[in-house]
Amino acid sequence: MELQRQYKYSIAADQKKAWRDFCENIEGGNEAARLSRLLAGRTTSWIEAIQKPGGQYADSEEECLQLLLETNFHRSEGVGMGEGPNGPPIGPLRGQSEGPTHRSSRQSIQGKFIPLEWRTAKVVFIPKASRVQHVTVKDFRPISLTSFVLKTLEKVVDRYLRDRILQTRPLHPNQHAYRAGYSTESALHAAVAKIEARLERGGYTVGNFMDIEGAFNHTPPEVACREALDRGIAPPLVD
Repeated sequence: MELQRQYKYSIAADQKKAWRDFCENIEGGNEAARLSRLLAGRTTSWIEAIQKPGGQYADSEEECLQLLLETNFHRSEGVGMGEGPNGPPIGPLRGQSEGPTHRSSRQSIQGKFIPLEWRTAKVVFIPKASRVQHVTVKDFRPISLTSFVLKTLEKVVDRYLRDRILQTRPLHPNQHAYRAGYSTESALHAAVAKIEARLERGGYTVGNFMDIEGAFNHTPPEVACREALDRGIAPPLVD
């Protein structure tokens, strides 16, 4: 615990130093104007200057939003969910009768169709706190504000995956992404612990580090669907 506390302290100190160096090395007018907007709290102005892959900057806020949407969201043909023999249990709570939300959710699953009103979402792009500058699409993360009915249905499916699928086919213990209680810090802590243990025994440590750019965004849907079926998820939920 003490080492983990010191590690978190070192991260915070390095972030402060990086921010201080960034402020001290501002020379151009564009960087100074961007810093002024940041300190003024005008977060909406950050998406007025998104850098394109070729190095040029977007000409308008509309073009910035289009770049953010194309990078973070991929179009897919058809949205379906269904109830199979091992599908998620959609039933009223104990002591409660079936209400409108329950009936709508059951019909959506049985009909393998999500109503258009449920799929309509308001997307807000929030600057990542870990980035010193916010000039590329990777410096923002999207927050989707969807219907509470769809969120309820997502919670039911998520509970089904955690309580049934992952109980028989758990995730790899070294997977630190997209899991509660895991993060980049836990991944680094696990790697450092192995390195220190080997060095303390007088041995050597050889590491092979690989960074896959945009691994989540660029994963083909058919690959994710195939893995879901192999893991035992009900086919109607994957179709």
